[in-house]
Amino acid sequence: VLASLLSTIFSVAGGESWLGYGGQEYLSFLSVFMGVVLFYVLLNGAETKLAREAFLTLLVSTSLVGLFTLLTLFGVYILPFAFTHALGFNTIGNPNALISWLIPMCVAGLGLYITDADRGLVNRFMICWVTLVTVIFLVIVDFWALWITFLIGLLMLVGLSRLAPSHFENRRRLLIPLGLGLLAVTFLFIKTPFNVALPIVVSPDINSSFQIASQTLSEDPRILLFGSGSGSFDLDYAKYRPVENNNSPFWNVRFDRAQIHPLTLLA
Repeated sequence: VLASLLSTIFSVAGGESWLGYGGQEYLSFLSVFMGVVLFYVLLNGAETKLAREAFLTLLVSTSLVGLFTLLTLFGVYILPFAFTHALGFNTIGNPNALISWLIPMCVAGLGLYITDADRGLVNRFMICWVTLVTVIFLVIVDFWALWITFLIGLLMLVGLSRLAPSHFENRRRLLIPLGLGLLAVTFLFIKTPFNVALPIVVSPDINSSFQIASQTLSEDPRILLFGSGSGSFDLDYAKYRPVENNNSPFWNVRFDRAQIHPLTLLA
């Protein structure tokens, strides 16, 4: 919270950093602050009935999003609105954003199952379904950064079993994250066998993203210390984008994030 506050106070983006708008809500100070508040509320109420019901609600909603999106891949559209009939449409965002939501829900669900805290057949079904949907979309999109994110989550889960073995009495269940981790490593080196024409997520490449972040931080000592501010990558891009982009179809597009989130945060 302190890091986000300092970055926001000295931000070049003004209200965009405080409240977030134009797709930058997830980086705003308000979002960070409320996220931390929610974290402490859940942490202190983890053993309450309300917390268990809240997580079950999250599993149900995530399961519905996964089912809804899978149906659109097969041309089955539930909602009557024309804009929902696009291939891969979902209520989270682009395909990468959807998987970025599915991964932590999958890992958290597996944590409940492995520690025997899933409490009931409905929870187990939802955990299995969310895990299946997560793997399906990871294989379809086959983006290395998402596979690595998934692998890190699984390794952290296995690592917790070493740090707090008393919570992991059924050690055989650890074979599930280990197997999924092996799958993630495999798809880091082979291409997906499925060819689904999902909408392409376009962003600056890794090298361009790093150059933009580096040049931004070299502007002056204040920006080197605090960055250009939360939600200000679109301004950084406008200043330091590669000149060759002017000869591309995206000459008039101002990207608001780097290809991977750490480089967006770096700026």
